[in-house]
Amino acid sequence: MYQDMFPNTAALDIKKLLNKCPQCVYAGFDPTADSLHVGNLLVIINLLHWQRGGHNVIALLGGATGYIGDPSGRSSDRIAISSDVIANNVHSIRSNLETVFENHKKYVCSEGEDKLKPIGGSDQMGNISAGHELISRTVKKDVYGLTLPLVTTEEGDKFGKSAGNALWLDAKKTSPYSLYQYFIRTKDSDVERLLKLFTFYSLGEIKDIMFKHKQHPEERYPQMCLAEQLTTLVHGEEGLAKARQATGAIYSKDVKSLISLSSTDLEQVFEGAPVVNLLLSPGITVLKLGMLAKCFPTENDAMRIIEAGGFYINHQRIKNINEVVTESAHILPNLISLLRVGKRNYYIIKWQT
Repeated sequence: MYQDMFPNTAALDIKKLLNKCPQCVYAGFDPTADSLHVGNLLVIINLLHWQRGGHNVIALLGGATGYIGDPSGRSSDRIAISSDVIANNVHSIRSNLETVFENHKKYVCSEGEDKLKPIGGSDQMGNISAGHELISRTVKKDVYGLTLPLVTTEEGDKFGKSAGNALWLDAKKTSPYSLYQYFIRTKDSDVERLLKLFTFYSLGEIKDIMFKHKQHPEERYPQMCLAEQLTTLVHGEEGLAKARQATGAIYSKDVKSLISLSSTDLEQVFEGAPVVNLLLSPGITVLKLGMLAKCFPTENDAMRIIEAGGFYINHQRIKNINEVVTESAHILPNLISLLRVGKRNYYIIKWQT
């Protein structure tokens, strides 16, 4: 899993220490945003591996780093962040980390020798070497640094971004469904490597998972294992359940799957879908609803598409433009209607009665 170490001749010394007694390992997190993202997961999971091995782990939230910025790999200075923003970011990131450790059934590690070992991404080698020098000089003890690889996809794209946007660990910024679907969409060529890096499956278990995949690749079994493991780690069993519900809401085409979701869940699932607030008044027809929601550019387009079978309310195809919208037939118990034009154009209607 590791890419490099500091000093680079310390491999034997580190092995001796690890076989001797529990050690202390820390990783730092920069509070320049109000949430960690998927790109931070490899370092977090590495801390969990150390913890599972009986070592003492520390997740260090570097508030001071937020003031001066991290120059690694940058050609310009970071924009200064106010103390209030940094304090809020530290609080939010702490919540991210506590949630992950709680979901991983955090346990208390036994005490051992205080041999600090900072770990981080391979782009942090400069910071780790500086930390090594400072700690060694301050506490007069042996210190070792370890770096993890920067994970990229087969095409060389940075891992943890969807359509160029970061996938956050905070459910308010990236829903459990979006996180789940990101991993479900993992390419076959990447999934075995990601299972090794981001899950706690043994190599034998991963071999079995990939064997099943070869037998039935259409089932995307390894992608499902990856998505379930990481969604549970980040959001817990409740988050995984919500992600599965949301997946059913989109792919099952069953109105029952929509009823189980709140209006907030629907907005997260159909992210980017226009949300329209309408007053439920007597006599609104399907045609008028489509026009009020701005599903169609013109009324002629609306009539043509609806009558051809390209318009849906709550997954049910509606072809009669004169059908009257009623609460019992077209509106969910949460006063929401989900409209769809064609295969992928969704509109969320919030009704006011």
